Order: sequence, then structure tokens, then C-alpha cells
Amino acid sequence: MARPTLESLKSAVIDPFSCAPPGRPALNYADYLQLPAAARSGDEMDAVDHEFSTRLLDWLGFSEAPCNVQHNRARTGGIPDHIVEVNGVPVLVWEDKGTAEEFQTAHERQIERYAQGRATYAVWTNARRLIGFRVEPDGALTRLMEIDVEAAFGVQSAMPALLDQLENDLAYFKLLLSAQRFIEFDALAEALAIDESTFLSREPCRSLVMLPLRPFWVELGLS
Repeated sequence: MARPTLESLKSAVIDPFSCAPPGRPALNYADYLQLPAAARSGDEMDAVDHEFSTRLLDWLGFSEAPCNVQHNRARTGGIPDHIVEVNGVPVLVWEDKGTAEEFQTAHERQIERYAQGRATYAVWTNARRLIGFRVEPDGALTRLMEIDVEAAFGVQSAMPALLDQLENDLAYFKLLLSAQRFIEFDALAEALAIDESTFLSREPCRSLVMLPLRPFWVELGLS
């Protein structure tokens, strides 16, 4: 099975990754994640923000008009690390954590606070995993996908079956959260209001992803 989405992410995000821990030479993605967690402590800005999330947002297409990304590089409290806007309207909040951190309930509550009234989707990442959420009208989060990036690009080579699943996961992530999702419709309001089942049923989306995304439609009740 060809894996064009994984290859595209590798070229745009993983291959350029270069992070130098204190007192050490710069390392690539796989070698950096091999370091003990203590050696990677406090790397949210250098490894996750600069080397991973910013490139991944570019890969999703948010680097050009009518898109804009507000980066909270000062790490001002009370606002997310990245707010993605299309035509001046927030569509996605993005929260980074250090590579040594794992997702916790407290992080989910934090994203709920950040996303409410700001966006309809949210992403959490530590550069090892991506977790995507839909923000419900009541402010609650519905988890839509979780992608093990490290399994695809780490030192240990994943089995073909796992890589195929990761390709499907990443294709779904890109389809649902790419800039094109929000700018291709006649009006931005329609793009923000449309649910996933309606979006995925439209041409050319359905013809492009019918086979690889079938497991997600079944799981999420979108078929």
C-alpha cells in the first residue's frame, strides 16, 4: 500500500526536524526522541513549537492567505499556543506540550477553556502524538483521532499493518483539519457549521478518501 500522506509529512515536518539538547549536537527526530525524558525536559518551545507544530501547521496549508496563525511564543497564560484563523475567523486552537509529557485530563480541561468561543476544532501534541478534537456547542471536546507520530518515524520501524493504519489516520487528520477544509466552500460560515458526515460525503472529498477513510466513517457513525 502506498503511503503518500506519511511521506508528505516526513518530507515537510520530520526530515527538517533538528533539535540540540543543552550541551549536545543537534539531533534528528528519531534520535532526539531516543534521549531520556530528563534530557528532553522543557523542550516545548524548541522541539515541539518550532521544529514540529509550526511546520505541521504549514503542511496543513495555514501559512498563506486567507489563513493566519497567531503564535503565542511568549507563552502568555490563558491563551493557546497557536490560534488558526481563516478570513479572520478562528477555526482551530493548537496546544503544544513537551515531548516528555503525556496527555492528561488536565490538558483536556485546559483545551476546553482555550477553545470555547474561539474555534470548532482543537489539537494537542507533544510531537510524538497528535490528538484532534471537535469542540461541541456546549464546550465539551469530542476526540476524533489520535495519531502515533513516533511509531511512524521513530527509531523502531513500525510493522506494515501499523503504517497502513497510520496512513489512514493521518489522511483523515489532514482532510478534516487542513486549510482547504475551511476555504473551499462558498462561504466560511458554511465551512464552520458543516458536520463531518456532510463534508466527507461531498465530491471530490468522497471519491478521494472513500476507501482509506471507511474505518473512520464506521467508527464515528459517518457512513
